[in-house]
Amino acid sequence: MDADFLSVAKNGSLKGIDIPLGTSRQDVIGKLGEPDEIGTVHTEFLRYGDTYFYIWGPAPVVGVIDTKITVPPAKIKEMLGQPDFDGMSEAGVAEYVVGYEVGSYYLYFKYKNPDAQEGILRFKNPRG
Repeated sequence: MDADFLSVAKNGSLKGIDIPLGTSRQDVIGKLGEPDEIGTVHTEFLRYGDTYFYIWGPAPVVGVIDTKITVPPAKIKEMLGQPDFDGMSEAGVAEYVVGYEVGSYYLYFKYKNPDAQEGILRFKNPRG
């Protein structure tokens, strides 16, 4: 992860994941093949390894991407700079979040606590 990571995210893409937000469900499967799992948690998801594509909307498209990361929060802040949000989540789940607004998208690095060595990167289109 480097400084270029945020500029790529501003375009709706994550470096290393070749599926941008807004990609249709059909195009995800066409590009990546059959998922390891198809399920529902508030909305349908397609799982490929440690990456989840959450599908929503009348025309089913990727609105959220979750992927496992093994980069601690301090390193994220060192690489990407001062976050827009840094603290415990107020979303009803006890988790430590380092968040960045990138253009019209959000990057949330979610951890069990500030000292955790691995967590989840959630890339989200808030308009979805």
